[in-house]
Amino acid sequence: MGPGDVAQVLSLVRSIQRAASDVKFNRARCQQLMMLCLSIEEGVKERAHQPMTPGGSYPGLSSQDLRNLILTLIQTRDFLYRVSTTGFLLQFFQTGEIARKCDFYKDALSGWEKRITTRISELAMDRLLLEREDREFDQVIVAASRHRVKAKKIYDGAPVNTNLQKFSIDPRLVQKGREIGKFEFGAIYEGFYDGKIVHVKEIYRDLDPLLMRLIQRGMQINRYLKECTNILQMLYIAGNRMLITEASTLGCFTNLPYRLDKETKLMIARKLASAVAYIHSCNIIHRDIRGRNVMIGTTESGLEPKLGGFETSKDEAASSLVHGPTTYWHAPEREKYGTSFLTDVYAFGILMYEISLQREPSSSDNAVLVTQEYGSICLPYSSLMKRCLAHTSIRPTMDAVAKELSTMSVDPLPIGYGQREP
Repeated sequence: MGPGDVAQVLSLVRSIQRAASDVKFNRARCQQLMMLCLSIEEGVKERAHQPMTPGGSYPGLSSQDLRNLILTLIQTRDFLYRVSTTGFLLQFFQTGEIARKCDFYKDALSGWEKRITTRISELAMDRLLLEREDREFDQVIVAASRHRVKAKKIYDGAPVNTNLQKFSIDPRLVQKGREIGKFEFGAIYEGFYDGKIVHVKEIYRDLDPLLMRLIQRGMQINRYLKECTNILQMLYIAGNRMLITEASTLGCFTNLPYRLDKETKLMIARKLASAVAYIHSCNIIHRDIRGRNVMIGTTESGLEPKLGGFETSKDEAASSLVHGPTTYWHAPEREKYGTSFLTDVYAFGILMYEISLQREPSSSDNAVLVTQEYGSICLPYSSLMKRCLAHTSIRPTMDAVAKELSTMSVDPLPIGYGQREP
């Protein structure tokens, strides 16, 4: 295993990234393959920095091992290029062959990932996960920029300005009031800036520079989504520890001081589903959908939910210090394969539980959550929530979730009347 072999692995992974970005169908599965390859790449780079053995290879990777790995990467690359072509899609889309092939290559790559990354230190693995999130944000910003630039050309031809300096303000000009909630890295306060009531998200401690960069990029993403009324707008960054957002009348959904009726709960679920579907239509993955990131305002027509949380990334240690484990909202495949549109759908299923019962989950067992929620709003709602928490192969898209919620009405009969539990 020499420098040339390492360079070949890196080149193949870059090709796999490009091929996966061109796929139009089965994108979630193909993205999983890409994330596995990125993880393998990091493992190979980590070993390349270790002293070589007397036999001329790196610890745990013989020359034959590396040849086999390169062959697997070549086959994965060629498969993804075929998936991105029309002829291949016409031939295999209806048969499900793409999904089966994806699963085949996923198993092969998973074996390599496990083998190559098992000896990386825990600290190095934490860094790998952060860098993976960083790459995801890079891809998201490029995709979102393209989408928004096209949209702006339709309206007025004006370019999209993503310079964060424009949104930086002096923290001394922000008046901070009482605490109204928590978020991943700190507390949320009522505030006042430039004659307007705002919310101030104050970070408890200095963050890793990479993590702070992810938060800032999350703010960039948020600014692409102004057209959606149910997305909480980030307004400014004040210094290194304050994020300024628009205010909501009642604060965080999980801190509502009273119980909601079924119609209002269903309305909130509908509007939030439409917001997430809109985000996905812009090629953006939210990655932190939960009740604590939903702010509730009031309008003349009633309550108005707004989805926030774009500025946070997944620092598990920090989040557990703030308000307990976050894994209840994480799809089973997320730890290994990273985030995708379908991991957002899973998190939305947990949010449906929170909306229905007005409490956070206390179990990671989906069967328990489905049983606890069953029929609380209406039976179709419970069925949809169950499918959102199902395996990726049968999990619906957010567009389908939003459309299904738009046709629902609350159950006029007693809960479970004439029905059997799923």
